[in-house]
Amino acid sequence: MLFENSITATTATVLSVTPTAITVMVPGVNAGNISVRVNNQVLSGPAYTITSAANIANFTAPYVTGNVELYSQQMIDTFAELNKNNPQLHINGSLNINPLIVPPLSAGGITSLAGLSNINSVSGAVSISYVPVTEAPFLSTLKTAGSISLNGNGFNTLNFDNLTAAPTSISIMSLKELNSISLNGLSSVNTLSIINCAKLADLSFLSKLTAAGSISLQQLPATALGFDNLTAVTSGLSISQLNNLQSVNCPQLKSAGILSLSGCSQLSNISLGALTTLTGRLSLSGLALANLDAFRTLQTAGSLYLNANGNLSNLTGLERLTTLTAPTAVSAGITSFVPSRANGIVVTGNPKLTSLNGLQNIRSALIAYITGNATLTDLCPLKARLSVLSNAPAITYTYTSQLPLNSISRTITAKVAALTLSSNGTYATQQDNLDALDKCK
Repeated sequence: MLFENSITATTATVLSVTPTAITVMVPGVNAGNISVRVNNQVLSGPAYTITSAANIANFTAPYVTGNVELYSQQMIDTFAELNKNNPQLHINGSLNINPLIVPPLSAGGITSLAGLSNINSVSGAVSISYVPVTEAPFLSTLKTAGSISLNGNGFNTLNFDNLTAAPTSISIMSLKELNSISLNGLSSVNTLSIINCAKLADLSFLSKLTAAGSISLQQLPATALGFDNLTAVTSGLSISQLNNLQSVNCPQLKSAGILSLSGCSQLSNISLGALTTLTGRLSLSGLALANLDAFRTLQTAGSLYLNANGNLSNLTGLERLTTLTAPTAVSAGITSFVPSRANGIVVTGNPKLTSLNGLQNIRSALIAYITGNATLTDLCPLKARLSVLSNAPAITYTYTSQLPLNSISRTITAKVAALTLSSNGTYATQQDNLDALDKCK
């Protein structure tokens, strides 16, 4: 963009571009015409006049009414200069800080976010990506934000203590130096996702939460998780690939959507003293649990998925579970044309499991997929349900599937057997397993 008068033409620094507005820092020319060059075509704009140099320093309105896009240290410093006289700046839009958005990549590097410390609230998304600095001071004074997304930054601490209302989501990903998070201002969150933070071993801030829409924790070094006050997680609680995790404590959790624990090879201790209802699946995969005593209060779940738990020798603890409510035979795959088998009863690849004792009170389940359990010989506790499913027709289901590369989606109708029962203990085929069932008293 050029600001031209009769003497000179000066290029302005573009701060942000939206479909309806271009925000620039006004250069040192007091009057003239505005022109915009796009692909070597020049579009003439209106004349302008600046009556006072003071107007430049106090020119803050564009940042109150639109999105703010900051791609370089120069843009950050310019934004800070233009808004330095506003101690509680509200951005009525989104704030995006990402040095990789426009060339040249990193644009000389972002070295400080200190100039943004007067940002008080953001109505839209706050997104900071691939910024190598160790701190973002304005996050500690931020009172409201539509959402917060932090990815690939150098932050070593995060403080959200002044948030007075939960953003729609807080996403923290690949912050390799992050070692602490403070979230004292909130007792509930909508969506909280923390993934791949190699130094974040202290997750004690989670103990203050009483309710959540969803919580997802993945690839963290924590050895223990304590959700001491959490009573409900509407959509689900997912804990995955915490290789050092040994214990999970949720003493007051009464209900949740999905409860998924996977890839935590040292997890042997779970405390769930109040859990009665899961509207989605209970998924336990790749854990060190010897039994399921932690689930003694569970009465209803969407489905049951037990896979590759190396120490699981029995299913005692599930005796109160009577109903599996999932309405379809499989969960819909949205990134491939192969749906995952996740509804009904799925017990597979548990090498030490010898008995289905614990499942004897289940009265409803659309499918059972029990296979590949090397020492499982006692199928008798589930005889009633397995006998019904052995005579049930295949389940017809539909799902929408999408190829990840070209986003082409389509609705597929398919079938799945109501019962798959094979390779358990010495029973190789489904008929071998059914013959063993016939001998149960």
